[in-house]
Amino acid sequence: MNSEMLQQENAQLKYEIECLRKRLAAKENDYDHSDASWAMQKWADAAKKVKVVNILSYGGACPFQIDALTDDNRLIYGRYRWGHLTATIGAQDDLSEDAAIRKELIFSAQVGGEYDGCMDLNEFQEHTKDAIDWSDAVDEKEIWLKEFLAKS
Repeated sequence: MNSEMLQQENAQLKYEIECLRKRLAAKENDYDHSDASWAMQKWADAAKKVKVVNILSYGGACPFQIDALTDDNRLIYGRYRWGHLTATIGAQDDLSEDAAIRKELIFSAQVGGEYDGCMDLNEFQEHTKDAIDWSDAVDEKEIWLKEFLAKS
């Protein structure tokens, strides 16, 4: 191969790499997450679980939803609907109401049937335990309920 052919081949490879980077960036910003194995691998590679310190609220059915606060002051939003469980995390110190909704995906899995949306807190914690450390989490809803019942 001559020098000109090598330059053309190199330019083609650079172009293909850039296209792959753009596709990956677009996939990371896509909230569909129907094929979210890339995100799970990203977090597994980081070998760092997100540590929850406060469970702020949870409940509901179709979807089951949860809001939690991490040790580095980030909100987590979890949702289970259509049998698909996701957890997203917001930016550090952004505690606005929708800070974690449709943000960085930290967990995504199909764990139930296509019409399922019912789950309890323990099930959510069990499914997400590889991405989220729940060991020191304080359940604010449970504390509030106990205080309310004590006053009654």
